[in-house]
Amino acid sequence: MVRHVIAACWLFIALFCGTARAEFSLAVNQPESCAGCHQVQFSQWQASQHAEAMQPASSNTVLGNFDGQSLTHAGVRYRFLGAEGRYQIALTAPDQPERPLDVRYTFGVYPLQQYLVDLPGGRLQALPVAWDSRRAAEGGQRWYGLDSDLGWDHYAFTWNTSCAECHSTGIEKGYDAAQNRFYTHWQFVNVSCQACHGNAEGHQQWLRNQQPSSVAHSGFAATLAERGSWYLPEEASIARRRDRPDGGQLSACGQCHSLGARIDSWQPGSKLEDHLSLMLPNTPLYHLDGQIDAEVFVTGSFRQSKMHDAGVVCSDCHNPHSLTLRAEGNALCSQCHLPDHYDRPAHHGHPEHSRGAQCVNCHMPATVYMGVDARRDHRFGIPSPALSKAIGVPNACSQCHVDKSPDWLIAGMPGSTTQADAVSLWLHQLDRGEITGLPRLLDYVSTANGHRFRQARVMAALGAQMDDPALTELARRKLRSHDPALQRAAVEILERLPLDDRLLMLLPHLDEPVKSVRLAVARVLAEGLVRGDLSDADRQRLSRRAEEYRQSLRRNADHPASQIALGNLSLALGDEEAAGNAYRQALRIDVSYSPASINLADLYRQRGDEAKAQQILLSARQQADDAAISYALSMSYFRQRKLDDGLDAISHAVTLAPMNSDYVYAQAVALEQSGQPLAAITALEQALKRQGERRQLVELLSLYAVNYQLPAEALPHVLRWRTLAPDDRRAAAIEQGLRRQLARPTQ
Repeated sequence: MVRHVIAACWLFIALFCGTARAEFSLAVNQPESCAGCHQVQFSQWQASQHAEAMQPASSNTVLGNFDGQSLTHAGVRYRFLGAEGRYQIALTAPDQPERPLDVRYTFGVYPLQQYLVDLPGGRLQALPVAWDSRRAAEGGQRWYGLDSDLGWDHYAFTWNTSCAECHSTGIEKGYDAAQNRFYTHWQFVNVSCQACHGNAEGHQQWLRNQQPSSVAHSGFAATLAERGSWYLPEEASIARRRDRPDGGQLSACGQCHSLGARIDSWQPGSKLEDHLSLMLPNTPLYHLDGQIDAEVFVTGSFRQSKMHDAGVVCSDCHNPHSLTLRAEGNALCSQCHLPDHYDRPAHHGHPEHSRGAQCVNCHMPATVYMGVDARRDHRFGIPSPALSKAIGVPNACSQCHVDKSPDWLIAGMPGSTTQADAVSLWLHQLDRGEITGLPRLLDYVSTANGHRFRQARVMAALGAQMDDPALTELARRKLRSHDPALQRAAVEILERLPLDDRLLMLLPHLDEPVKSVRLAVARVLAEGLVRGDLSDADRQRLSRRAEEYRQSLRRNADHPASQIALGNLSLALGDEEAAGNAYRQALRIDVSYSPASINLADLYRQRGDEAKAQQILLSARQQADDAAISYALSMSYFRQRKLDDGLDAISHAVTLAPMNSDYVYAQAVALEQSGQPLAAITALEQALKRQGERRQLVELLSLYAVNYQLPAEALPHVLRWRTLAPDDRRAAAIEQGLRRQLARPTQ
């Protein structure tokens, strides 16, 4: 089995993590103190990647070849130097002298190992080059570059910001925003016993007092023993769980094996979304059917599975101390799935003991990240070549049968279509602007038997594509759900309502027990604090939650996204100066972070200083060739009636982001207003070929066609509009008018 590194959180900026430098520890919590009673578990842990997640660099821990080898990656030359147990990576960036950097720590073990080097400001940096630690026969034992378009010194590669909380234990980030530097501490350099079990002082006290029955969880704050009791019902082929897990184990594992925004420190016994705002399975992180696309660290994938719904927990399959599987091959699945039913050709359709007969190859296809690290999808889906043909998502069958056509694969999977496939198809239609699946998606979210995590993903998609009272009412009802993901999706839909309506619907939810939910509510209601008509009690509640939200953002103040959120919160509270300072701090962290430039420019625009706003955007464009910057700059030009400059900027935005319908819409309007209506029509037609039936583009195309083309040329466009919006009275009237014109006898 491939042993996975917990590694490289820095690739995914949405996951906020921490850092470490000055080490301290408490003897009672030392892993060695556990060995006396738990020798087996301790020995397993010692040989695990948790124990080796991060280690001081030495001849015993460094796997890479530091004998002077060099590698050029993304225009930067790296030389790997080592002598007498001291290791350096000397890098040469374009037009700069060689810069030797001391290697302080190793990072991960297998199938790759990275190295942390010292940078000013208390930073440890994970460089975008790694040692392939696989055997030479597997293509390993080499230096290689990681796929990234970010500079080697980018904040996303900074261990303090992106990796520390999951590779070390007891992290105190210690970020000083005023100095833009770190004073980071850890309790243990690696992932120790305490990282999952919590503080052991209560357990040690329990041992000293010898009170086995009088103290809950043997003195720990909570237990992780959630495997439960399973049984096989008569005539059934899959085991069922007698009880339900309370979520503590998923929370403990998910504190690192998840993609999301950190909102608090993990505590034993807490719910997952009390310390993490879990990312929904949206594109581009996931494919439309929920399969993993980007590296999402398992939990979001697992939350979509029938396994999760049935009460399966991580330790049912994985030994939490050794990190190895509980059994090899199909024997692992046969713990719950009757092998006489599933582990035979009649079920899997392949010869026994072949690659296709392995459960994981069909239901957990692997995707390779970081060049060499194959991660299996924990959605446990059923492969669907038909869905692949329909909407372009991958399927496990094609990974093996690379030489076979889609139709051949479809013929080999009769009757494989599932509800999840149908939902994926409806989402695809929604993404293309088609309304066929809209009522079905609303019904799917409304039903009690729909999968809650996927329902939340559908709600997010609906909220981005439609504005309808039915969706608002649905969101209001889902606020009462006990699923945090559904509740957060509902809050985001209700965010677009006028403030009075938001206050009416959301004030009762300010004190939700799950932290990620009440913080979401606080975020969209914060501007209510500047109003004078709140009751004293509601004002105090909202103020308290807004401050709680602010503190959750400050724990990640080293991340520009958190600074943006802090700025937006200040702006909602009427503090423009604080908002501007936060946006500037975001640019201080990353000068190329375009949302900060856009927000700062917009702040100056609101103050009436369009010239300053434009200056900020022009400076930002020099830092990054970004579509959003070009779009914002075009809007600035248009407001100043500089039509030609604005048209150049919006056309460049479309070139950079051709699938963004808002950019195409603005480009077409600009072309028409500049006296180029036929060019506008052409731009809209080309965009619709790329993007599918986008209603706003079809509507604009129809109006321009009616104004600038013959009735016979315009009618097909108007009919497309009518198909997308059958209840639109304006479209119906225009169609009738065109048909009357076409019915008139020619002169």
